Amino acid sequence: MDLDRISDEGWLAWTTVAVTVGLILIVLVSLANPHVAGVTWPGLFYLFLLVYGYLGLCFCAGRVKVWVEGYLDALTAEKNGVDMTAVAGRVEVMERKVDHIEELLVKISE
Repeated sequence: MDLDRISDEGWLAWTTVAVTVGLILIVLVSLANPHVAGVTWPGLFYLFLLVYGYLGLCFCAGRVKVWVEGYLDALTAEKNGVDMTAVAGRVEVMERKVDHIEELLVKISE
C-alpha cells in the first residue's frame, strides 16, 4: 500500500465526505420542513453539480500530475542514462558498509 499517495489525496476524500454529509443534511431538513424545501430544492441540483464537478476536476488533475511526474522522471533517467534501480542498489551497499564501520567504531570505543 502506497501511504504517500493516500496522504496526498486525503484532502480530496475528506472534502467529498464533508460535502456529501452536508448535502444529505440539507435534503433531510428540506424533507422535514416544506418551506425550506421550496427554497433549497431548485439550488440543490446546481450545488451538487458544481461541488462534485470541482472535486472530479481536482481528482483528474491529481491523476494527470502523477502521470506527468512519472513520465518526466522516466525521460530524465533515460536521458541521463542512469538506471535508478542500480543507483538504489549501490546506495544500499554503501549504507551497509557505513553500518559495519559504525559497529567497528563502537566496538573499538568500548
